Amino acid sequence: MDSNILRGHTENFVLSLLSDKDMYGYEMLEEIKKKTNDKFAIKKITLYKTLERLEKAECIVSYYDQDGDSKGGKRKYFEITDEGRKKIKEDIYEWNETKEILELFIIDSSHVIIGDNVLYYDEVTSTNDLAKEFAQEKIAEGSCVIADTQKKGRGRLNRNWYDQKGKVIAMSIVLYPKTDLKDLSKITQVAAAGVFETLKQYGVVAKIKWPNDILIKGKKICGILVESALKDNEVEYIVIGIGLNLNLDLELVPEDLKLASLNVEIGKEINKDEFILNLFNNLTIYYNQFLKGGNAFTDICRENSYLIGKEAYIKVNGKSYKVEIVDISTNGELLVRNEYGQIETYVQTEVTLEDNY
Repeated sequence: MDSNILRGHTENFVLSLLSDKDMYGYEMLEEIKKKTNDKFAIKKITLYKTLERLEKAECIVSYYDQDGDSKGGKRKYFEITDEGRKKIKEDIYEWNETKEILELFIIDSSHVIIGDNVLYYDEVTSTNDLAKEFAQEKIAEGSCVIADTQKKGRGRLNRNWYDQKGKVIAMSIVLYPKTDLKDLSKITQVAAAGVFETLKQYGVVAKIKWPNDILIKGKKICGILVESALKDNEVEYIVIGIGLNLNLDLELVPEDLKLASLNVEIGKEINKDEFILNLFNNLTIYYNQFLKGGNAFTDICRENSYLIGKEAYIKVNGKSYKVEIVDISTNGELLVRNEYGQIETYVQTEVTLEDNY
C-alpha cells in the first residue's frame, strides 16, 4: 500500500483525537487501544513521527507540561491548530477504514518498546542514577530518562562525561530482561548496535570500541554505561546509559578529550527529537532480538570493531599486558592472543591502543 495513504490515515486520526481536546502522546496511544477494544497498538515511534510531520505542517503545536511529574520530569502535550481543523474537513476518513490501515502498525504485545515512556529533565545529577530509582519503583520496561545536562554524568570506571547543555544526548533506559547472568554482557552490544545503526541513517559509519565506546575517525562520539542489580542470583533490572555528542561546539572541547560530534561530521545541526526517535526504534529492534535469542547485534559489533586485528594493551589487576585482539564471542566477550600465543577471554577490562584512543 502507498505510504502516503498510510500517512494520511494516521495523520487524520491524530488530528481527530486532538480536535476533541489537547492530549499527551501516551493518551493518544491509550485512546487508540480503547477505540479498537485493546486489539491494536501503534508503535510509539510511528505516532511521534506522525506528530512531527503535523507540527512541521503547522497542523498542531506542542508544549511541555510545566508541572511535571513527582520527580520533576516534563511531558509534551499537543494542541490542534486552525490549519489542522481545516485539514480534517478536507481529508476525512471513516474510522472503520482507518482501523483497517492501523492493522499494519500492530505490534506484538510481548515486544518491549524502548522509549514508550519518556521522562524529560532540564538537569539531573545522573540519568543512570535517576533511572535506577525508577527501576526500584518498577517503572514500565523500556522507560527512558532524558536530561539536557548532567551534573555528574559518568562512564565506565567512573570516568567523567563531558557535557554541553542541550548539545548532547544523555539518556538512561530501564529494562527487566529474564535472562541468564552470562548473557548480561550482550546488553552493551545491543546498545552499541542501536547507536551504530542510527548513526548510519545519517550517513556516518562509525567504529565500535569494545565494550562500550562508539568512535568516528578514532574520536569518541558515544559512550555506553550498563548497570544492573541482582537479586537471588537473578537480574532485577538493567539500566542502559547512553551519552552521545549530537551538536557539540568542538572549539570549546579540550583537545586531549578526542571527541567527535555528529553535527560536525555531516555539516549541519541535528534535530534532537528525530535522532532520539530513530535511536529508540533501533534499540527496540535489537533488544527484542536479544530477548528472542538472536545475535545480529553481535555481528554488527564484530564487523565494525575498532579493535579486532590490532595490537592493544589490556589492564588486569592494575597491570597492562600487550595482546592481539582476535575476535568478539557470541556472548560479547573479547578474545585476545597473549604473548605466548594463547587465546584468553575477557568479559570486562580496559583496552587501549599504544598510539590512539
